[in-house]
Amino acid sequence: MNELAAKFAARSAASPVCTKRYRHIWTQEQGGVTYGDGVSTWPAVYELSTSAASTALTVNVLIGATDGGGGFTAEVATRWSLAIKRVWSDKASVSINETAGGVVKTHTRRILFDISWNDANAEYTVQCRPTPGMAGLIASIDSGATPGARCAHVQALGVPSVKAATYDIAWPMWKKTALLHDVDRDNVFHGTPNMLEWGADDSEAVPHEFGHTIGLPDEYLTTQYNGVAVDAAIYNQPPFGTKSIMNNTVSSRGSTLYPRHFSLIATDFRDLMSTLVKPGSTFGAATARML
Repeated sequence: MNELAAKFAARSAASPVCTKRYRHIWTQEQGGVTYGDGVSTWPAVYELSTSAASTALTVNVLIGATDGGGGFTAEVATRWSLAIKRVWSDKASVSINETAGGVVKTHTRRILFDISWNDANAEYTVQCRPTPGMAGLIASIDSGATPGARCAHVQALGVPSVKAATYDIAWPMWKKTALLHDVDRDNVFHGTPNMLEWGADDSEAVPHEFGHTIGLPDEYLTTQYNGVAVDAAIYNQPPFGTKSIMNNTVSSRGSTLYPRHFSLIATDFRDLMSTLVKPGSTFGAATARML
């Protein structure tokens, strides 16, 4: 063992990494309906790891994934993981004050994310869905039996009624594509319609849906979180109305992270420090900030 390796080994032995698993069941209320209230529980399960000397807090999120027609493969897992880490990892830090022997010391950790797919302890499970693309959407519209049915389908996708009424099954593909250019991007181009169904080819909506796996509710239309009224200045907003990652489901429209998105992790970080890392010390509340 060379000198550098020996020093690293000695430091690791003096400050071992501590890991603890956390589990949270959460609900959100939208339009008077509570989601995740035991009918389909929404568990956030992750492991926090750090040491007394570390500068990082690793959040290893446990997510189950099944084939929902899109084929969950190692390639898909890598695509999703990279998309998630691009938005979430090393974007915030968490700090906490430790008091020991009358001396106050501040511990700060950069928050890093990792994902364990289909870990035995995973409870939050998503289906890997196919991504239909524009051709698939147009085929679905054209399968309508009447012009009225096709018009209704186009209008339901967000196309103004006047324009939807002009849709003609005989149009060439380019003209149909032009009319439908601004339709439901999440569903059509990424195949991620909701928090439990992720598109195999998606790298934009998945970072938003990932927020649910660490206990975050949608910020659009949500009026209560875990049965408690939420801040109306942030929540119950129109979808895609703010740049927040938990309002926007497509990262190109806005994937801004805020300290509030790390508050649950900060609370668990305090528990990890006080129970495993430095159990003989007294800790204040942990706070998160953006890097």
